[in-house]
Amino acid sequence: MLGSLIYFICAITIYQTYMMNPTLVRQPNTNGWRERRKQCQTRLNAMLRELSKKQNLKQQLYLLHQCKRMKELPKGLEIRLPKNLTRCERSKSIFLNTNTKILNVAISELNRKLNRVKNNLCATKMIIEGFNLGELWYKNTIRWIEKIAIKENWKSRKCLQKKLKILKT
Repeated sequence: MLGSLIYFICAITIYQTYMMNPTLVRQPNTNGWRERRKQCQTRLNAMLRELSKKQNLKQQLYLLHQCKRMKELPKGLEIRLPKNLTRCERSKSIFLNTNTKILNVAISELNRKLNRVKNNLCATKMIIEGFNLGELWYKNTIRWIEKIAIKENWKSRKCLQKKLKILKT
């Protein structure tokens, strides 16, 4: 759906360009810009998906770093000890050490995923630049896609902020 939104925005831009300069309509399509733009659409959709993933991973990473700073652990990562072991002092230290290790592993896993997404974004940007659609068009389109990705992840950001508030109390 968002990919079609990007295509719609670009189509409006093209329409406005032709309305401002009607002589462009009469000129034959010698350089194949429209065809290259259609071929580029799938890469733009992929870029939007990757940017959404990047935003989501950053928010999750922020939540885990805040948990680590507050020395709290989200319920989904916490381990449970049997009731007969909860009374021992040794088991409490093992419990705390294990939970911190689990949190560190979760943070490193999110960092690894974030780096993979960043690499995919760089590759996608290079492919889009290879379509040779113009520098101004490229900059504007990247800016639009980033804004759409930020708006799309607003709900997940609110959900993670709510989880953090619950952990703080």
